[in-house]
Amino acid sequence: ACPVAYNLEFVSQRYLYVACGVYGIQIVDLLNPASPILLSMYTASGGAQDDMKAVGNTVYVGTGALGAGGINPPRIKVLDVSAPVQPVLVGQVDVQRRARSMAVSGNVLAVAENEYNLSYSTGTVAIFDLSQSPSQPQFKGRVGDNLTVYRGVAIVGNSVFSNYASGIHKSDITRSDDPYLM
Repeated sequence: ACPVAYNLEFVSQRYLYVACGVYGIQIVDLLNPASPILLSMYTASGGAQDDMKAVGNTVYVGTGALGAGGINPPRIKVLDVSAPVQPVLVGQVDVQRRARSMAVSGNVLAVAENEYNLSYSTGTVAIFDLSQSPSQPQFKGRVGDNLTVYRGVAIVGNSVFSNYASGIHKSDITRSDDPYLM
């Protein structure tokens, strides 16, 4: 069971992916919406799974923070879900902070990464290139001021938008090797 759903992704008119924090990712078959069937659960080592993005048969899962064994390094794990009853880890990439929100458009993955504690909060948006291999995201750069906690991220054309407590940042990614804050 998933006591807390942090994010939902609906794919191909049939499958629902549910990010359940420390309980992992659930894949639910909605062929008959009146009787959903839990097909599988994937629990990535590395702490909570708060956000994910599904693109075709690939699911990007943000992991990190406190887990059963203590503090885990934050990562984006890449799952192949072509067989929904048995998701397979096919890649991963480290990020600086816990992934709070992700967006995928074309060959770009944007990750709003944040760190919270009682004395400070920091964040940036990491940009990854997926053109060489969707299972092996290549880090291209980071935008943001390290002082802002980004709550969400979206990609529109060549721009990445990220929201925070008092507004929205827009970053131009036309040069994916050197994104910058606008």
